[in-house]
Amino acid sequence: MKRFRRHWLWAAISLLLAAAAALFLLLRPQNAPLSAPAPSAALLQADDGLDVIDLQAEFLPESRSLRVTQRMTLTSRVSESRDTLVLRTWPNAYQSMETSPLTLTELYDAAYPDGFSTGALVMEEASVAQGDGASEKVFYRYTDTAKTVLSLPLSQSWEPGETLTVTLRYTLMLPKAASRYGVMDGIYAVGNAFPLPALYENGAYRTDEYSPIGDPFVSECAHFSLELTLPAGYQCAATAYPAETRTTEDGQVMVFSAPAVRDFALVLSQQFQTAQAMEGTVLISVYASDEGWACQVLAFAQAALRCYSRLYGDYPYPSLTLAGLTLPFDGAEYPGLCLLSSSLTGDALEKAVAHEAAHQWWYAVVGSDGVNNAWQDEALSQFSALSYWESAHGSAARAEWYEQEIAPSLRITLNATAGAPLSWFSSLGEYKSLVYDRGTALLCAADELLNGRMNDFLRFYRERYAFRIASRQDFLSLLTKYSNEDFTPLFEDYLDTLITP
Repeated sequence: MKRFRRHWLWAAISLLLAAAAALFLLLRPQNAPLSAPAPSAALLQADDGLDVIDLQAEFLPESRSLRVTQRMTLTSRVSESRDTLVLRTWPNAYQSMETSPLTLTELYDAAYPDGFSTGALVMEEASVAQGDGASEKVFYRYTDTAKTVLSLPLSQSWEPGETLTVTLRYTLMLPKAASRYGVMDGIYAVGNAFPLPALYENGAYRTDEYSPIGDPFVSECAHFSLELTLPAGYQCAATAYPAETRTTEDGQVMVFSAPAVRDFALVLSQQFQTAQAMEGTVLISVYASDEGWACQVLAFAQAALRCYSRLYGDYPYPSLTLAGLTLPFDGAEYPGLCLLSSSLTGDALEKAVAHEAAHQWWYAVVGSDGVNNAWQDEALSQFSALSYWESAHGSAARAEWYEQEIAPSLRITLNATAGAPLSWFSSLGEYKSLVYDRGTALLCAADELLNGRMNDFLRFYRERYAFRIASRQDFLSLLTKYSNEDFTPLFEDYLDTLITP
């Protein structure tokens, strides 16, 4: 009997060692990069007929810049004619102390450790071709102080259904700053950098300011491609995984294709260590200066992707990339790409990965108005992260997170409401307490009224508004349809009511 037990013991030990070895092989940094799968049929269908944005860029690290030629094929999908095209040029906000999104007291010292540094988008030339006509040079102008609103006058009316071909030549100048757009510690972040068409709604273009609080970006999905020339030895974490990498005499060329995304961002460095793994049909890649940290993030990202795909429907893109860099905040989201503060560790790191990964469903797939309804993607992502936390650590751990971080927002007295536009918030702390925490408390309260079916509803919501922009009213109306209950009073209580002593 003892011999029998001993054999079983050794068999169990062998299985555990084999499992540990397999896990190590799965999570270890890959010497030979993996290849991303082809886009799914569903993604290609969503991409069909979208605007096309083609980018050719040369990365010049010695001057902290990228030289870019951008060609956009844009179709008017509104019912009225227009005589101008408006583009958002967010990097220009970094030109001055008055307009930089990093000069907020809570951010400045961490963002500019060596003092203020300027960044910009230096436009060199713009031309437009309407329909089948010839391309004509446009004498563009900026219409705001920060130069983030670029107006291109058209020689003739842009009619519904008509196509414009816009060609831009410009240089992106990166500031020395810890930011989604900047250079710090040998890592170059290029986020919200490429000019995009301003959202057109209710007969006018959206010209919101670059708020230092939140994410003041609203954009439709488009098909992006990028051909990036860069020096040898640099790696690039981006919205898409490179479909091709060519070696040249002077360096290398990476080619990217990203169907049905709202923006294209990238992070470049010579010091990245890479960890990769396939999660189902999705290639997950982590780029970071620390190998062990990258492997941790990879494991968290795999678990989050499994959880959210089960709850909300398949992750739609062929790849998911996460990059660790110096940031004055925990993270930032782009389609197919999550930025994470490399200073995060332990539970804080896992929670950040869970939150940013959830944004792939609530922002990347289902868009919302980040200026006027910031809660709609932030609270949904935080609620999703709570669901992930329960799946990974149990219901008691979820309850502890709620009581320690979410519940206090129901008692704190502040000068804004959770459903307020970004301009109402006076500090990052106020913004987080209301938008993230009180917004999440709203969804938890609705979940109770739905008898624990909020995640089922969110799957329904995702199916209905995939690759579109959903308003607060869209969300509320669909919830009413789903539940046959009127949630308006609850939403008004949590989102629109000032908390008073």
